[in-house]
Amino acid sequence: MIEIFILDKGIKSINVSELPLHKGKRMWIHLHKPDEANTDTLKAMSIHSTSREDLRHQLQRSKLETFPNYIYFVAYTVGTKGEKIEADFVLGKNFLITSVFEDLPGFRAFFVYKRKLEKFLKLGPDFLMHTLLDKLIDAYFPYVEDIDERLDDIEERIFGKKENGIINDLYHIRREVLRLRRTVMIQQQKIAVLALQKSAFISEGARGYFRDIYDHSARISEAVDGFRDLIDSTQVTHSSITSNRTNEIIKVLTIMSATMLPLTLLTGWYGMNFTNLPGLADPGGYWHAILAGIAIVGILLFYYKKKGWF
Repeated sequence: MIEIFILDKGIKSINVSELPLHKGKRMWIHLHKPDEANTDTLKAMSIHSTSREDLRHQLQRSKLETFPNYIYFVAYTVGTKGEKIEADFVLGKNFLITSVFEDLPGFRAFFVYKRKLEKFLKLGPDFLMHTLLDKLIDAYFPYVEDIDERLDDIEERIFGKKENGIINDLYHIRREVLRLRRTVMIQQQKIAVLALQKSAFISEGARGYFRDIYDHSARISEAVDGFRDLIDSTQVTHSSITSNRTNEIIKVLTIMSATMLPLTLLTGWYGMNFTNLPGLADPGGYWHAILAGIAIVGILLFYYKKKGWF
């Protein structure tokens, strides 16, 4: 699907067949799940064949290419579930072409509020690109906050002795963070070029706004790098606490085994099948053995306590 809006005494929506008649006017061409027929209409805008082909396919990483009459930028944002969503921008002197494969609310809003679209096209297509790109970058913040909250929850579970699924949850978050980092780091480098280097297609006035996007992108990258360190420290903390708890359990079991050993020896000794054992015929022998066992346990517990073993 292709939608074309031109600035001509307000915002007008035109058909594809009318595009050559309005060449040179400020316009926004929006492609949604474009096919070859959609991108072929861009020949009227002198868009290179490789760019037209790229607009029809979803790439795997952000990129920025400069052509004689436009720049081509591939950006990425995240959805509500953290899925990666691509948006392509082709920015010329008087036009902006966007291509998406998902319905993005930030883009759809301009189809409804035409006065807002008119405002930005009057300023220039570069200002419109900044506004759309800013919405894509800002969509990362709720996702980053969600990862932060999940890591906080895992920390609480570690110290609250609710360890079920912690390793599995950390593994999934680590994968999310690594995937996110690959995207935002490369994208930050490309946005830096847009924000800091002079371009024939981005005015000095618009470049300041692109620097604001670069600042947001840098904050996201810093947060993602911080997650890597936090995940590593959380794993170390979990391993340390788990090891300490295991050692405590082993210590208790060892004390129990060491305490029972003299009692086992005592009962085993008098359980031998001999008729002549000291105290065997004593009427109070059973109670003497019980008292002896209690005394042995008491002495051992006193010894363990004195040594600081529990």
